[in-house]
Amino acid sequence: MNDDERTANNQLQYDYTAELRKLSRDLTRIYNQNMPKITIEKYTGNAKHELIMKIRATQIAVLEALNDLSWCEEAKKGRKPEGVSQIELANHLNVDTATMCRNMKVLIEENRWAQEINYTGRLKLLSINDTGRQVLQKAQKAMADMVSNITPEMQRDYEEKLEALKESLNKIKQALKLSK
Repeated sequence: MNDDERTANNQLQYDYTAELRKLSRDLTRIYNQNMPKITIEKYTGNAKHELIMKIRATQIAVLEALNDLSWCEEAKKGRKPEGVSQIELANHLNVDTATMCRNMKVLIEENRWAQEINYTGRLKLLSINDTGRQVLQKAQKAMADMVSNITPEMQRDYEEKLEALKESLNKIKQALKLSK
């Protein structure tokens, strides 16, 4: 393969990868737009407030992973984990560590659904707290309700995006084979 062919192939791979990322965001957007609102209790000092808000699909995935740590290294060694490192959580959810950092900042500082445990001087473990468990329980019920109320239009939109995603994946695989 000459330099021009290699350059064209790299551009093709980049284009397909960009399309794949866009479609992935589109699928997440469809999910998030259709998520029902849940009522969340927040406390300011001693005052209790009820907030009605949408929880994002990505937040649910993080809370679910933190709620059941049976997948983490400590659990695999037969120990009961207190929490998990941000890197291990990011790897488990197949998310970039910078993205995980932003998501955890929201869950810990803004929503207060998770917490950092100072494990050693440098290592902090992440864990879900009681409020996070309550939110997760409500969110899981809301998701089950949402899935049971999917309209034919929502289903068609989702299937079209999913089909386009599969086509992009196949194009990327073919482009990668050509570059070898």
